[in-house]
Amino acid sequence: MSTQEPAGDIFSDARMRDPIWEGVLLLSSLVLLFALLFNHYQIVTSPYPIDYYESAMPAITQTIAQGNNPYARAQLPEATNTYTPLYNLIALPFAKVFGNTLQVHRLLSGLFILGTCLLVYWVVYLACRLKIMALAAATSLYGVLLYYATPIASTNSTGLFFFIACVLLPWVDNYSRRSLFLSLLSGILAFFGKQYFLIGLGFVALQLFLAISKKMGINYALAGIAVLASGLIIVFKTSPYFFDTTVLLLHNGGEKYSSDALLYEQLKFFFEIYWPLIILAVIGFGYRRLTAQAPDTPSFRPWNYNLRELDRPLITPEVNYFLLCFVCATIAILMVLGKNIGNYMSYHFQLMSPFLVLYLFTLYPKLHIPGFVLVPLILVNFYLVYEILPQDFDVNPVPWKKIEKYIDTNERILASPVVTSLLIDRDRDLYHRTMSYFFHEAEKRPEILVRENEEDTIGYIYDKYMNDLHQKIETHYFEVLILSKTDIYYFFGAYPNPQNTFGSYYLNHYYKVVDKVPLYLTDRYGGGIREMIVWKPRKEHEMSGSRRSSGLLEKN
Repeated sequence: MSTQEPAGDIFSDARMRDPIWEGVLLLSSLVLLFALLFNHYQIVTSPYPIDYYESAMPAITQTIAQGNNPYARAQLPEATNTYTPLYNLIALPFAKVFGNTLQVHRLLSGLFILGTCLLVYWVVYLACRLKIMALAAATSLYGVLLYYATPIASTNSTGLFFFIACVLLPWVDNYSRRSLFLSLLSGILAFFGKQYFLIGLGFVALQLFLAISKKMGINYALAGIAVLASGLIIVFKTSPYFFDTTVLLLHNGGEKYSSDALLYEQLKFFFEIYWPLIILAVIGFGYRRLTAQAPDTPSFRPWNYNLRELDRPLITPEVNYFLLCFVCATIAILMVLGKNIGNYMSYHFQLMSPFLVLYLFTLYPKLHIPGFVLVPLILVNFYLVYEILPQDFDVNPVPWKKIEKYIDTNERILASPVVTSLLIDRDRDLYHRTMSYFFHEAEKRPEILVRENEEDTIGYIYDKYMNDLHQKIETHYFEVLILSKTDIYYFFGAYPNPQNTFGSYYLNHYYKVVDKVPLYLTDRYGGGIREMIVWKPRKEHEMSGSRRSSGLLEKN
């Protein structure tokens, strides 16, 4: 941790102080901050779902509020939850007091995002004692954390906050025992916030091993493994399908839809946002090489290795901690997460952005970059951060009102995930909680994990669920179906049915299309227009020969 004395401006060298450029950066940071706060307010208060599967979180919170375990056999596959439960457990008391709404869950997500940005502000300030630079760093990070999945009703921000706390608390308190204990606790909470944030424990262990003490690094890693293993033993005893839905399902689904093209596309997007900040660092290093080098300017020196003494670090001089974390996060993106089709750019902005921002904004003051170069490039980054966000959150409410009317006038409804929150608001039974048709992805597993009792296997449970669903369709149990073509495919196309007919052809034998309603989501990634097809039961005389007209859906 830096012990540098306060300079009170955007430069660590008071001789280079430029009040005009300081004022420009301060004013610009505040303008962007208020613009982002307003943008975030619009996200939180949006009356309808912003993302297709956003309603999954209130649905899982409802499951827990009813005293049910979403990772127990009795709740599967209806309550399939691919994420760990910390976010829902934290949301539960708020949902009970203020209502189990998307707005409550988004507000909780927002608080964790702001908490993450405050941690970054605090660390940048401690590193260089420059409030304006700390504000600029936190504001830049805030912008990308409002992109796509992190600010909606999702587990992302909860895991992110504890992940950042896990990694930064040891640095703040000079790797004291207290800070390492809090880091360990935060790392475990990060995992139960969202699985991949467990990587934070690895970042801390690596830093300890490389730069503080090999013995401390090994002990921290062993303690993390022991605490996590103990927690998972309890979880597996109480939640026998936790591993199936939070690990196997995601792994198998990710394998199926991963692509190198998506990896390159997202990395390109990332560097299109951060190129001004990276160029600044390059300019700064070049500038210092051409001028008299200040004592605190970073320089490249060969590493010395100490392999024998466990109480000493592995390498000297010390690697910059924030740069180390950024490199490790980038490797994780390149190796695994960046190829995943889910949560577009979320992994990059959550894992890579915080450490790139921390490294660069704590580096700039040491490079003494002139204000007329420093501030304009930071402002370009501000523009790029804000430009990727939606500014228009208005949606056409008329189609939503139409769907609400169908829900208000019917009790037994099989509906698309995108309208699940409307069903929750009206206390309708949920026949799936948005992700149930992905449950069968957990069936593929190593031989050692195959269950002996056939009735407990993923395949048996899903077969039983689908057979029951087909029976409900064939007996006209549902008074109305509100489904997109995607839902129809997953429910009735990708899985065999008794008549061995595909998707809409199967449905059309028992139900008829009575309406098509284009639902408008916010114009952003994950939003757009999603057409809902409304089906009502056929009368007995209409079912005769209906197979001959089963192309109705495709023709309409």
